[in-house]
Amino acid sequence: MVDTNKNSLEHTLLEVLRDLNLKQAELNELSEQMKKLEEEVENYKSMYEDYKEAADDRWDRLKIYEENIIIKKLCSLQLKLKKKDKNKDSVEKEEVSYKRKYWELYTESEKNDFLNCQKKLENVKYKPLISLVIPVYNTDLRMLDELFYSITEQIYDKWEVCFANGSKDNIELNKKLKDYALHDKRVHYSLLEKNGGISYNTNEAFYLAAGEYIGMVDHDDLLAPNALAEVVLALNAKRDIEFLYSDQDKVDEKTTMRFGAFYKPFWSKELLYSGNYITHFSVLKKSIIEQVGLWDSSTDGAQDWDLFLKVTEKTEKVYAIPKILYHWRTAPTSTASSMDTKNYAAEAQIKCLQNHFNRMNYNAKVSFSRPKDLQIHVEWNNDLKGKISFIIWDEGGNQDLNSFIWFATESIGVELKEIIVVSTDSVRLESIKKKCKKLICESPNYAEGYNKGAEVAEGEILIFSIAQAPSVALNTYHELSVWCKHPEIGLVGPKVLTSQKVINSLGIVLNQEKPQALFGGQKDEVGRLTAFGTTGWYRNVNAMNWYCFAISREKYKEIGNFNIDLGLLSMIDYCIRVGRKYRNLINPFAVVQYNLNYSKLISEERSNEYKKILKDYRMPEVDKYYNPVLVEK
Repeated sequence: MVDTNKNSLEHTLLEVLRDLNLKQAELNELSEQMKKLEEEVENYKSMYEDYKEAADDRWDRLKIYEENIIIKKLCSLQLKLKKKDKNKDSVEKEEVSYKRKYWELYTESEKNDFLNCQKKLENVKYKPLISLVIPVYNTDLRMLDELFYSITEQIYDKWEVCFANGSKDNIELNKKLKDYALHDKRVHYSLLEKNGGISYNTNEAFYLAAGEYIGMVDHDDLLAPNALAEVVLALNAKRDIEFLYSDQDKVDEKTTMRFGAFYKPFWSKELLYSGNYITHFSVLKKSIIEQVGLWDSSTDGAQDWDLFLKVTEKTEKVYAIPKILYHWRTAPTSTASSMDTKNYAAEAQIKCLQNHFNRMNYNAKVSFSRPKDLQIHVEWNNDLKGKISFIIWDEGGNQDLNSFIWFATESIGVELKEIIVVSTDSVRLESIKKKCKKLICESPNYAEGYNKGAEVAEGEILIFSIAQAPSVALNTYHELSVWCKHPEIGLVGPKVLTSQKVINSLGIVLNQEKPQALFGGQKDEVGRLTAFGTTGWYRNVNAMNWYCFAISREKYKEIGNFNIDLGLLSMIDYCIRVGRKYRNLINPFAVVQYNLNYSKLISEERSNEYKKILKDYRMPEVDKYYNPVLVEK
C-alpha cells in the first residue's frame, strides 16, 4: 500500500514538474515576447519622440506663420484704418473748406437778407417741387462738390437734383454721383451710354425730373443760398408766372471771390435779340419746356438762348428777380471767361435767332455786324420807298439846314415821301433849297412843332428830328424806319452821343425821383460789358429823347398828338402813352449827335410835374426796363 501510494506521489510530482516545465517554457516564451514588446515599445517611444519633436517643430512653425499672418492682417487693417481716418479727415477738411469758402463769398448784409428770406418763406402756402437739371461731362470733382454743397445749403428744401452724366468712363465722377444719391434721396442721376452733347444730355436730365418747375444749372457754378426761396416767394406773389430769371455775378476758379455783377432789366423782348441776357439763374415751368420740345441739339452752344426764344414765343408771363442768385464760374472753358473758349457758340447764336424770326414770319436777316464784339444786327427787309415823311424841327441857331436835309435824304437809302420842315424862323425856311413842305411855328416848343409836321404828313413812317441833332452813322434813318413796321414796336430811337463820343443817352430811365439817361456820361465802347450789358444792344425803354425818333403814322394817329402844355416833359408823357400799347426801342445802329447835358433832363422846378406824370400813369417805382440796384440816388 505504501509502495502504491509512493508511486502515485512520484507520478504526481512528475506531472507537476512536467507542468512546471511547460509553464516555465511558456513563461520563457512570454518573457521573450515581453522583451520583444518592450523593444517595440521602446521603438515606438523613440518614434513618438521623433514624431513629437517633428510635430512640435511643425506646430511652432505654424504658430509663427499664423502669428505673422495675424500681424500682417493687423498691420494692413491698421493701415486701412489710418488711411480711412486720413481720408475721413481729408473729406471732413474738404467739406469744412467748401463750407468756409462758400459762406465767405457773402457779406454780412447778404447773410441778413438770407435770414429775412427764410422768415418770409415760413408764411408761404404754395411750395412747388423744383427740379434742378444738371448735365455733367468730365466735371472737375471739386467744383461739382462745391455746386452740390450750394444746393444742399438752400433755404428752400423742396428740391431735387437730376444729373445726366455723359462721361460714363469717368469712374470717379460716376462714384461721386452715386455717393450723392446714397446720402440724399433727392438726388437722381443717369449714366448715359454716350455723350450726346449739351442739349441731349440736358434733355436726359430733364427726363428724370418730377418737379413742376425746372431750374437750369451748369455743372461747375454755384447757387446763392436764397436762390430757390426767392423763386418760391415770387411764385406765391404771382401764381401765373411761367418763366423766372435773376441777376448774376461771377466766381473765380478757386472760389475765393465774386466779381462781374450783371444786373438785368425786367422782361425785355428785343434785348434778347442782342444776346442771351437772361442766362442764369433761370427757372421755367416744366409744361412749357415740354410744349416747345425741350433743348435742340442743332443749337448747341446757344441751346438755352434758343429755348428762351421758343418759350417767349408762347408766353409773356416772364418775371425777373432783381437779386444775385447765381454765381457763374470763370473756368478756362466757360463762356463766363470768354466767348473765345466756345467759338462754335457764335454760329449757334445766329442760327437760333434766325430760326426765331423764321418761326415768327418776320422778314429779317440776322448777322454779326462786329464779329469781334459779337454785336448782332437785325436787318429788316421792308420796302420803304416813298413811304417816309421826314419831319424836321428847326430850333434856329447856326445849324446849316441845307446840309442837314441833304445828308438825311442821301443817307436813308430810299426815296422819301416828303420832307417837312417846321421852324420859328421864316428866313431860315426860305433858305432851304430842297423841295419840301415849310411850316412856321410861332412857339419855340418842339412838341407843337412836331404836331404841326405830323398833321400834314402823308407817309406811312414818320421820322422826327431836330436840325441840331445830325446823324453820325450812315444808316441812322433807315435803321429807325425799318423797325416801325414791326407790329409790336411803337417809338424807335437812336443812340445819342456828344461831339466827344460820350453817350448822351440810350433811352431815358423813368425812376420815381427823377429821370435818368441810360449810360449817360459813359464812353461808347460797344464791346465792353458793363453791369447792365453793352452800349451795342437793342434796348426796350420806357422813354427816349425828343432829338430824333420814328413811329408809324398809323400808331401816331392812334396815340394822338404831343401834349404841348408839358414843355420838355411832353416827350416823356408821349413815350409813356405809346408804351402802354407798344414797346419802345432804342436801336444802337442808329446814332445821332447832340450836346445837351445828359444829366439835366428836367429842371428842379419841373421835378414835381414829372412825378405827377408818373403817378397819373401809375408807373412802377423802378422802370420796368431797368434794375433797382442801378437807380441813381
